[in-house]
Amino acid sequence: MRRKSLLSVMILLTSSLVLQAAEQLLYKDASQPVDNRVLDLLERMTLEEKVAVVTGGEETVAGVNVQDSTKLKRAAAKRLGIPVFKIEHGPYGFKGKFGLNEPEVVGTYFPVTIAQAGTWDPELIKQISAAMGAEMHAAGGHANAGPAMNIIRDPRTGRSFEYFTEDPYLNGRMAVAGTQGLQSQKVMANLKHYVCNNQEFGRGGLNVKVSERALREIYLPGFEAAIKEGGAWSVMSAYNKLNGIYCSEQPFILNEILRKEWGFKGFVLSDWSGTHSTAGSANAGQEYAIRAEYAKIAAKADFRLGWNYENEAWLKEAVALAKKSDAVILTVGLSGNMGETEAGDRKTLNLFPAQERLINAIAGANQNTTVALIAGSAVTMDAWLENVPAVLMAWYPGQEGGHALAELLFGDVSPSGHLPITFPKSMDQYPDDFYTREREITYSEGIFVGYRYFDEHGLDVLFPFGHGLSYTTFAYGEPRLDKAVAKAGETISVSLDVTNTGKRAGAEVVQLSVHDVECSVPRPPKELKAFKKVFLQPGETKTVTLELDKRSFAFFCEKQNDWTVKPGEFELQIGSSSRDVRQKASCLLK
Repeated sequence: MRRKSLLSVMILLTSSLVLQAAEQLLYKDASQPVDNRVLDLLERMTLEEKVAVVTGGEETVAGVNVQDSTKLKRAAAKRLGIPVFKIEHGPYGFKGKFGLNEPEVVGTYFPVTIAQAGTWDPELIKQISAAMGAEMHAAGGHANAGPAMNIIRDPRTGRSFEYFTEDPYLNGRMAVAGTQGLQSQKVMANLKHYVCNNQEFGRGGLNVKVSERALREIYLPGFEAAIKEGGAWSVMSAYNKLNGIYCSEQPFILNEILRKEWGFKGFVLSDWSGTHSTAGSANAGQEYAIRAEYAKIAAKADFRLGWNYENEAWLKEAVALAKKSDAVILTVGLSGNMGETEAGDRKTLNLFPAQERLINAIAGANQNTTVALIAGSAVTMDAWLENVPAVLMAWYPGQEGGHALAELLFGDVSPSGHLPITFPKSMDQYPDDFYTREREITYSEGIFVGYRYFDEHGLDVLFPFGHGLSYTTFAYGEPRLDKAVAKAGETISVSLDVTNTGKRAGAEVVQLSVHDVECSVPRPPKELKAFKKVFLQPGETKTVTLELDKRSFAFFCEKQNDWTVKPGEFELQIGSSSRDVRQKASCLLK
């Protein structure tokens, strides 16, 4: 009896020691430094397991069978007790499915990315991203394939709705907020698509030729801010080539800039099936290859307009109803089936002719017609704008868009959005080589993208970058600088009083742009460098303070291979849009 008891005690003690030893594995000890835990885990993995872990997919894609890799990955996860890495796809709405036989999980459908940028409210973007991150974390996700943050160089781009803006500074502010919101919920932000994926047609092999100055000043700053300030943990390389080399194996952007210059310590993964070689990608700094398409299921919710625009009888019925009505709210626009989609671009910025005909017919029948426009990018309106008194740009407003639309139209709240892109009068204003159906494109406009292009060439626009109306009005006081003369590199603070001069509560977006009065290289007439959204009650005044750092005055000098500030005078333009300048001031840099 004593022997059995002693044996039982020894077994229990041995089991306890084994269990205790397992619990003390360094890589499982959350109190230890992350780098130490990673090194410990790597030493316990076989080479085959390491390769499997950084290869995504569960099915055969483009002739490559990754079933064996997935099986090995799951076996390693079981042996070592580490979870299989799960990436959610949802820049503006979580919808995830992992594995062919697993259930699909759907979260809240938020306004699309360009609509979020239209708030010009980083704190709100952070809240949205945190809410989305919380849903993803609850569903077992580890990363979000987003924020999507390519510059909207051409408004015809089919995924413009998924991006923030045409402006690099605004892009950075939105991306930082989105990154911080997601990662506050222990869900990785995955910045995409790095870099210059500015059109969808031919993206898989399109060679984008762009100068380093344009790359640095326009296309990279958003990514840089999201990494340095936002602390982004992962980046997704773009499908296209950059200056002759696929982005997934481009050492200049992946190693030289991303890691050495910006100090990025996270990992880079390819877009789905976006790698083209093993050695090339690995040597350039590509750590994770996504092979399959099954997880790439975006949250899609088209507005079902329930209308046949070509139906003559319906048109007559609509006109008759408009004549009898006090006012008309006419909802028109686009959808994923009407040109705004991944892997496709719009051929025109116009609405469909039948929609334009409907607008003009209704407006002719009722002068109190408001057009609510559902779209994810710029829309040209010359065919009908002068016939309607009001247009509300609703973008794709998400699952609560109907309620938001009603609150705005019935005056419960005042509109406070401002355009994150320029609305041109016509696509004819762009050069013929601005878009291509070929295998190569040269960004010959250089740094003159978006409003920079229209300002540089003195072109009229339909609605300027930063434009937005309100049910109230705002007055801008004289700007005050904490220093009118500064050394290059010193921060300059600009303060001014903003007053709500109307009878309704509202919010104004104060936008500060910088103009280099005399420069040794071509520079845009103005560049956005700071902004602030301020909420004001009727008659209320608040002081807005905006700060300008070294980069606010700098340009990228290709000869010096660095950001450069030339001494001289800089004009500071403060206003409600890029074309609505309310106040000016100047400073001198020595």
